[in-house]
Amino acid sequence: MRILQVTDDRRIRSAVPTIKSIIDRGGKAILMSHLGRPKAGRRKKFSLKPAADGLAKLLHKPGDADDGLHSGRKPKRWWRR
Repeated sequence: MRILQVTDDRRIRSAVPTIKSIIDRGGKAILMSHLGRPKAGRRKKFSLKPAADGLAKLLHKPGDADDGLHSGRKPKRWWRR
C-alpha cells in the first residue's frame, strides 16, 4: 500500500495565520478543497486526509477530513445540482 503524504505544504502553511485568527476569535474554520474530479469515482489516492492531518499538526488542534474514503461512509452533500 502506498503511503499518502503532502510533498509541498507551502500553501497549507500560508493559510495557518488566517485560520488561527478565526479560531482565536471564537469562530470555526470550515475549509474546502479538491484534487480534481476522477472519472473512476472516489479513490483513496485523491483523499485530502494527508493535507488535513498536516494542517492539524501545524495548528496543534484536531481536525476532520471526512471524505468518506477512510470512514467507509459516503460524505454528505450540502448542495443541489
